Amino acid sequence: MNAKKFMKSAKSNWSKAKRTYMCRTLEDVVKAYRACTTRSEERALVKKESAHIRDLFREGDKAFRRRNVAKLLFFHMNGYEIDFGMTECIKLCASNKYKDKRIAYLGLMILVDESEDILMLITNSLQTDLHSHDVNIVSLALNLLSDMASVEMVRDLLPEIDRHLHSTVPYIRKKAALAAVRAVRKLTPDETSSILDAIPHLFESKSSGMYISAAALVSTLCKKGTLDMHVFQTRVVPVVIEVCSNYLLRERSHGSSASVSKASVKSPGVHVKLLSAMRLMLNVGLLDQHRDRVYELLTVIATTTESKTLSGCSVLYECVRAIIAMNPDQALWDTSISVLVNFLLHKEATVRYIGLQELISVADIRGTDALLQIDGVKSKVLSSLSESDPTMRKRAAEVVYRSTNDSNCEEMVSALLDYVEKSKLPGLLRMDVGRLSPCWKNAQPQMIGRLICL
Repeated sequence: MNAKKFMKSAKSNWSKAKRTYMCRTLEDVVKAYRACTTRSEERALVKKESAHIRDLFREGDKAFRRRNVAKLLFFHMNGYEIDFGMTECIKLCASNKYKDKRIAYLGLMILVDESEDILMLITNSLQTDLHSHDVNIVSLALNLLSDMASVEMVRDLLPEIDRHLHSTVPYIRKKAALAAVRAVRKLTPDETSSILDAIPHLFESKSSGMYISAAALVSTLCKKGTLDMHVFQTRVVPVVIEVCSNYLLRERSHGSSASVSKASVKSPGVHVKLLSAMRLMLNVGLLDQHRDRVYELLTVIATTTESKTLSGCSVLYECVRAIIAMNPDQALWDTSISVLVNFLLHKEATVRYIGLQELISVADIRGTDALLQIDGVKSKVLSSLSESDPTMRKRAAEVVYRSTNDSNCEEMVSALLDYVEKSKLPGLLRMDVGRLSPCWKNAQPQMIGRLICL
């Protein structure tokens, strides 16, 4: 009897040792998964490996916890349910090793939603990591806060975010700015009022990544809507205007060795983010005292940026949106319309669509005459009615509706009738013909006959 118990115990110990010391690496599992030729083989492999991992978790294994969590994340990325890995990710957060924390935080960002209560279990670990002397560990904690922190977590850890916004390490300030974006979205303006004081400090760093993070924070504050306007105008707006002028004007001509150049535009991502922040500040009336500098800045960008490349088009698109938000004099409006007309000649369909969409916005604000006084607008819009993409044709038809008046009614209506006849969707015209009803009195009888025949 004792011999049977001994053999049973020996088998159990051998099985446990085999599982422990024969744990496959992530690379081996990936190779085995890719070697599977059928779906059933993949499921069998995942089932077997998941059972092995579950046994190790049940036995409290620590030596291969990071490796096993990484394998579970791989299975999850391929569509398999691995809910039992959430708890192990939280346990792995308590490790002092950077490699363990990296996998743990990655797993939480993939597996856990911000609404789940289990996320509150890592608040203490985040608090500890935010006080770490290792820059990499602090950045991991700030990454998780910026990605999925709940309201309670942000409220509890907001003092730590404020502290890191004034860090002497630019890399930490950049991560803290993104965490502050999350805080502004989740908390009330009164709770996040201290963040305004840190924005000028954020723009002191001249790195592209820091500018992008700081611009994202400014944009989020503007979107929130309930700002302390006096504090924002006195402390933040002058700094943002100075940075935009220096970077968007001087860096375009000189640049730096660290700039990411796309054709003629250096660091287009930074240009887009800064222009977007400027547009949102214009929307809430924060730049009324700096209209002359903004006017000069937008004029230079609109007239010197090439539209041949997608990077240049992205910068010009944000520039046009800022001009629309600014509602300037006619000269800058004409410049923006000329930019949009050039978009209609671009080889990329997305750029042409954006050009049509923004022409609609311009027509709604400035009226029909603002479009028609620019040479080439009418002909290029009418040519867009022949696009192969139906969404493009629909946008072009919208521009035609807004560009029709008594002087061009015959040409516009004829083009619309051709468009409807070719599309074989007469219902489109019946819905929108009312828009052109004031012009039908000048239409030729044959056009009215074509409409009746539809």
